[in-house]
Amino acid sequence: MGRINEFLRYTIIAVIVNVMGIWLYGYFMIQTITNNYILFVTMGSLLMQFLVTTYSSVKEKQARDFERARYNEEHDALTGLYNYEAYGKEIKRLSGSSQDYNVIMFDIDHFKQINDTYGHLEGNGVLQYFGTCLEDYTHTKVDDSALVYRFGGEEFCVIMPKMKQERVKEYFLNFQAELKKARYQTEDGRSVELTFSGGIASTGKLAGISSAMKKADNALYQAKNLGRARIEVSYEN
Repeated sequence: MGRINEFLRYTIIAVIVNVMGIWLYGYFMIQTITNNYILFVTMGSLLMQFLVTTYSSVKEKQARDFERARYNEEHDALTGLYNYEAYGKEIKRLSGSSQDYNVIMFDIDHFKQINDTYGHLEGNGVLQYFGTCLEDYTHTKVDDSALVYRFGGEEFCVIMPKMKQERVKEYFLNFQAELKKARYQTEDGRSVELTFSGGIASTGKLAGISSAMKKADNALYQAKNLGRARIEVSYEN
């Protein structure tokens, strides 16, 4: 009887130990699975954040690159003004417009002489200076919606909503006076007087924007032939 009781006692203990072992094994397995799941979820979340951030950065860079490419396509690299390609696009757009415009052409006088006397680097400086002065003056004292272009070389152009041509001429004669008074300063301290020749034309019933451009260009060359440092007006519109 004693041996039976002892056997039962050991049997019960063995069962309890086995049950405890199975429970502990299950507990640790669950903990491991849970911890692995948490780790998996955490790593997945971090990976998703990384992918989203990377995708956003790539899209932002693509957008910046696109804007930079479009800017470079339409702007003169030296002066930052609109270039001839941008002018071509604007002419197409304005050709279908019912609004009338003034077109003003500019050509820096004796620019070749400036290049020959002061060098091409100073010549570039003159172009930058003139472009900045023309844009600032046009936007602050004439019309802030005007478009200012550099066609290439020393030729510039302004397209603006139409006002009386004599008033436009007066505005840019004042610009001529301010430009002469300010004078361009070279790197070595020399002072250069700048003047320009100009031509003005307007769109109207008989002249679209392309026709006005040609008339402004003809008026410009008339100003140059008459001695430069002056502005001529084409009154045909």
